[in-house]
Amino acid sequence: MEKRFIDESIRIRKEYLKFLSKLKDNENNISKIKDDILKAYEMAHINDIDKELMETKIKNLTSEVTKMKNHIEPIVNNINDLKNDADKLFEKIQEKYPNVTKEKLIELLSPHVQNIDNDYDGIFKKP
Repeated sequence: MEKRFIDESIRIRKEYLKFLSKLKDNENNISKIKDDILKAYEMAHINDIDKELMETKIKNLTSEVTKMKNHIEPIVNNINDLKNDADKLFEKIQEKYPNVTKEKLIELLSPHVQNIDNDYDGIFKKP
């Protein structure tokens, strides 16, 4: 396999893992927002709740959700762009090696990107 295809595969995989790592970094924030929403929902069912306090909580949560969405959306867009890059690259590789099966092409590229995955080992595993 040509070096340019391998290099581009490695670039795409590195970028993908970098963006995935950024999403993973936001997991705790998302979990906290979820917990806060559940607490607010529970509070809403208490008759004696201060409506002003509840409205403030909801506004704050809405603001946090919007911030999180604005932060995560570009990362997701970048991941989608990388998927498109990977699809285009794979088409080029298939054009260059028309007699090689898709499975064989993946087999040829896997060792190169596996090294990249090893660098991120442990980041995406649940504790």
